[in-house]
Amino acid sequence: MTYSALRYAAPDPCLLDLYAPPSPSYPTVVLIHGGGMEAGSRISPSFTDLAAALNSRGIALVSPDYRMFPDARYPDFIRDAAAAVAWCKRELPAYGADSRLYVGGLSAGAYLSMMLCFDPRWLAEVDLTPLDVSGWLHGSAQASAHYTCLRYRGFDPKRVIIDETSPIYHITPDFKSNPMQILVSDNDIPNRKEQNELLVGTLRHNGFDMSKVDFRVLHGNHCSFAHEKDAFGNPVFAGMILEFMREKCGENV
Repeated sequence: MTYSALRYAAPDPCLLDLYAPPSPSYPTVVLIHGGGMEAGSRISPSFTDLAAALNSRGIALVSPDYRMFPDARYPDFIRDAAAAVAWCKRELPAYGADSRLYVGGLSAGAYLSMMLCFDPRWLAEVDLTPLDVSGWLHGSAQASAHYTCLRYRGFDPKRVIIDETSPIYHITPDFKSNPMQILVSDNDIPNRKEQNELLVGTLRHNGFDMSKVDFRVLHGNHCSFAHEKDAFGNPVFAGMILEFMREKCGENV
């Protein structure tokens, strides 16, 4: 069952689509689209295919839109991502979902999911914590200050700046999280693989339980894993999500 254009917050374009399985009680994956916070949409063929694959295993998919440049400014899009998660926690039980909520994204969407995961103040604004999320799915995220945010701040977007706008900045010995999957490609955007490797190393350096981390360097280009199909025509990304949920989160999927 598809529920389209559900409003999760007041500002335009804060709408989301829910792809729900026929199961009476199900976990949900919130996947935030990419596009550099300047482009992209909650509606795409790859999301539809992913939703069908997850629905067949009794898992819902939620795809939210959010404010973007040039109309938005940092941190509008992070607040929108937090509001979408809060809406799902609050409202999805009415659609048949249970309390299990996984949050992730691709590219810029993964930057947003990382900011929610690593900087607790954004979920705190909606009365949640990162531990209210059952698991995290970060696909080809930028771990430093995002290049589009840098450009709108007047910096060269190729600069590597680590400040409070950077996911990696917020990793400390006190950081707590449920399991996370971190995906990146071997031929990703320049420096993207190295930044994800540094983020994983920083988690390890700060004493995080690395048995909770599923880190994969995949063969391909930026987020190409999100569009690939296996020999049977199934989305490869769906298989990786299911494997993560089983092996790291103890789900029976």
